[in-house]
Amino acid sequence: MSTEPITLTEPVAPDADWDTVRERIVATLVTEAAPGWTDHNGADPGITLAEAAAFTLADLHHRIATTGLADWPLAWSAWEPLGERHWDHTLPAGDPARLTALATALAATADDLEPLVRACASRGEALALVGTAPWATLVPAVDRPALVDVLRGALVREVAQHRADTVADVLDEAIERSGSAATVAAQDALAVELLGHDLPLWVTERAALVRRERRRRVREAAAALAARSRAATTSVERAEVVTLLTDDGLSAEEALIASALAPIPADLVPEDLEERDGTSRIWPPHGIQALTCEPVTDLDYARRARTHRGVRRAWAVPGRLDGVAWHGLVTPAAADLPAGDPAAAWAIDPDAAAVTLVVEAVRRPRDVPTFLREVLRVAIGTECGRPFPPWRDDLDDDQPHRVIGDEVGAALLADVEVQVRATLVIGAGSDGARVLQAAADALETFFDDGRTGVTGLDGEVASVTAPPLVDGPWPPAPQPAGGWVPGDPIRVSEVVEVLAGCRDVLGIRDVHLRLADGGAWTTAADGELAIPAGTVPVRVGNCFTVDISRSGGCGDA
Repeated sequence: MSTEPITLTEPVAPDADWDTVRERIVATLVTEAAPGWTDHNGADPGITLAEAAAFTLADLHHRIATTGLADWPLAWSAWEPLGERHWDHTLPAGDPARLTALATALAATADDLEPLVRACASRGEALALVGTAPWATLVPAVDRPALVDVLRGALVREVAQHRADTVADVLDEAIERSGSAATVAAQDALAVELLGHDLPLWVTERAALVRRERRRRVREAAAALAARSRAATTSVERAEVVTLLTDDGLSAEEALIASALAPIPADLVPEDLEERDGTSRIWPPHGIQALTCEPVTDLDYARRARTHRGVRRAWAVPGRLDGVAWHGLVTPAAADLPAGDPAAAWAIDPDAAAVTLVVEAVRRPRDVPTFLREVLRVAIGTECGRPFPPWRDDLDDDQPHRVIGDEVGAALLADVEVQVRATLVIGAGSDGARVLQAAADALETFFDDGRTGVTGLDGEVASVTAPPLVDGPWPPAPQPAGGWVPGDPIRVSEVVEVLAGCRDVLGIRDVHLRLADGGAWTTAADGELAIPAGTVPVRVGNCFTVDISRSGGCGDA
């Protein structure tokens, strides 16, 4: 017997989950469920039950957290009808009252009824047994099928784990005896019949084991071709992979999903992996679906756009601007379109319920629309490259194909010229020409560099020491520091601050800004100069005057 004293240990993951769940369960029981319960020591039966529940939850969490994605996208059969997604039975979903009733029935009958149900020769015999006294009064008729499934579940799982080789061998024998011309259903039916000689299970349970083995083989075949599936970026290459997968026993639907491993699979749109109501047919969703699933923000689109090798900076701004629309077609000016032209649906409109990715190119592209389409392909998927898929006749050509309906276009960052007018107050001994040149140089730097550190419309500030942000299936692509945000106004106070920092400037007055295309000068009440959406300011001229202070103090300003 050990003489080591019992000491408390600091829990670490994954045990930390169990400790946290236990504390929450006990706290809830004490404050809400049983405030009169005062014995919370480990030996109390209530604490023992609470700890068992906490361990079960923590264990489930740990198993889910450590589950890999080696079998993706075939790991979860969400494309199957709801009742066929699992190889064996499941509890009734979506009705807490039925689960409560089932739990009550199990608590009252499991110990005595389970061995009797296991001994039944068929499901019908087991249901008949549960319908007789004394079980009939304890188990409502609607819950009897689920109760039988639960009572048989441990046996089925035990056989599935310990006799997996037997199931695989029998399925191989059934395939060989059936011949290559037989359907999968016929092969499986023969395997179920042959398994009756080896396994103490009902017909439906043996069919579940065959279904389980089939799914294992499907995942194994898909994994063997995973590298080729990821590299299949053309229609021909993907068709070859699909053919190989179907030859290995996958259904046409399974082959379609298994061949979608490439970041942007050829001839695949998000709708192929989703039901009509938007429910994903695979989990986790594919990268091309990621933009159809919450949460998605404007910043996510801009982040993806910045991964394009020709893009230096990118922002997501509201409205539909001069560039290309979601489907890659050029956005026309509404005034240039005749009445009834369908292109009006994607005409330039800064107030449209859309998002435009304004991108600053590393170098000016020769073909701007083509460049913008490439950016959209990276940011939102294949729609912009092939706006109207010829192989699909069930999609509206004029509407975005993403489930949440985000309309995302792209535009090249444009410049807008700005003029500055101001009066500088300097001392009597100052060199006016030198002060004016210094002020012009300071404004030139201000307009070239923009606001230091501001990198996005959301006010995100770049930091060279901050770790990269990874919060989704999108690669980290931080915005370079500095520069202007498209459409952000210039505040008059910023210009005053720049000019006031010049040497020998004692004061500034009558500061006004305007767009160089002939717009009105700002007034003292304006406070800022509005900049058109999708553009950043550049200075094209100053109109400075010098006022010499008589006293040499700033009070003369």
